[in-house]
Amino acid sequence: MKMALGTVQFGLDYGAFKKSSFCRKDLKNILSLSYDHQVDLLDTAYSYGESERLLGENCNDKYFRFVTKMPKVVSASQVEDYFLESLKRLKTNKVYGLLFHDPNQLVSENADLFWQSLLKLKQAGLVDKIGVSVYNPAETFLIINSFDIDIIQLPYSVADQRFMKSGCLQILKKKKVEVHARSIFLQGLLINENIKYSFFDPIKDYLSVFDFACKEKNINKIEGCIGFVNQNEYVDKFVVGIDSINQFQDLIRTVEKVQNNTDRSAYKFQSWLGDEKYIDPSKWILK
Repeated sequence: MKMALGTVQFGLDYGAFKKSSFCRKDLKNILSLSYDHQVDLLDTAYSYGESERLLGENCNDKYFRFVTKMPKVVSASQVEDYFLESLKRLKTNKVYGLLFHDPNQLVSENADLFWQSLLKLKQAGLVDKIGVSVYNPAETFLIINSFDIDIIQLPYSVADQRFMKSGCLQILKKKKVEVHARSIFLQGLLINENIKYSFFDPIKDYLSVFDFACKEKNINKIEGCIGFVNQNEYVDKFVVGIDSINQFQDLIRTVEKVQNNTDRSAYKFQSWLGDEKYIDPSKWILK
């Protein structure tokens, strides 16, 4: 399955439009459901609170692959230190993917040293793929022109098509970089029915257009968001976070429906937002 399970909610109170907090008693059942439906990739990070520790205590690394992300470092030695702590928390001997959480690490004056530290971990057999989490195409072009990354995580959604329109996804494919898409629901903005924040007033027309397009296609907005990303040949995985096992069950059913739908036009949406103020949650001003 192209879906990967994001685990930030396991350790942090995350999401601008979240309706409930994650219930830890559901964790084992969620992981069992993941295994049953071949959702074998778990996305986490050193900075996701208790996420890594909870995964280490509750899942078998024989059945799951971990992608974790490293916090900002100031020296090359910290790369190994943070990573070994992540391995300890996850109770595993290796991970599938290790990414710099902050893309500035690979455009800084110490970028070469930081990258060599990642490379050493890969050469030691502790990591299968190394790379970075990014926010926009401009910084991505800078990084891939300097380093041969194996894996990248980037924002991509119906509303945020910058990486496709800029040709960045196509170049990543040519370079054989594994692409993981995140923010496919824009933290719930694209699927929320009652947006109370005045910050989003300027894009209400866009959100209404997306809602109307989904209704015309006889699909709900969650299916529209998933279908749009799932059908993109340049995206290898898309990461979704959950608050409950019921939510996860709904997502799995939706992904299966999308995969069985032979009408690819059902998930084509041409209209998108170009203003980073609305498609980058770090720039949101919510009061």
